[in-house]
Amino acid sequence: SLLKVPLADVKRTAREAQTTVNVVFLGAVAEAVGRYHRANGYDLPSMRVNMPISIRTPEDAATGNHWVPARFVVPTQEIPLEHRLYQLDGLVHTARKDPALKFADGVYKALALLPDPVTSRIAGALMKGVDVAATNVPGPPVPVYLCGARVRAIIPFAPKSGAALNISFMSYDEDAFIGINADPAAVEDPAELVRHLADAFDELTQARLTPGAE
Repeated sequence: SLLKVPLADVKRTAREAQTTVNVVFLGAVAEAVGRYHRANGYDLPSMRVNMPISIRTPEDAATGNHWVPARFVVPTQEIPLEHRLYQLDGLVHTARKDPALKFADGVYKALALLPDPVTSRIAGALMKGVDVAATNVPGPPVPVYLCGARVRAIIPFAPKSGAALNISFMSYDEDAFIGINADPAAVEDPAELVRHLADAFDELTQARLTPGAE
């Protein structure tokens, strides 16, 4: 499934909440997952999230991947949207500062040297404790062209990699594109989940937030 939201609105929400676009994205995901469960009669107080964290430094080459996966628990209970953003801002900041992340890059490079079947089994085992994978990738900030034709959309779809749900956010020009890849065994009505996600983004980007609200 795919959603598109105006990037300027997401950025404005981030500025008003004194946080980042990534936190606004994660806030919409947490809100949508919580609403989906409550609508189906389940109380879900939190979910386990896997989110790529950039470890790129000024000394690193401009090309190549420089990220490691951070795993942390995200609350999904029913709270005001602005409170969720301030709550998540602290959680994401703590996850980025986790001392264990500096060792993760070496571990994953070592895994890459193993035979593919072994790597797949180990990577799959690592993802068993994850409910949702959330990926935010900045795309080109200006229009790009292919053989003279303007590219209208860049749509991100990431593999579930063992998680029940992978939601990917990619900015391109004036829009943000959100790709939703759900396991049908875990998400029986993906269209309903997408509606909740669309509503969460709509409410977040229309809200007028007060920095520091609790």
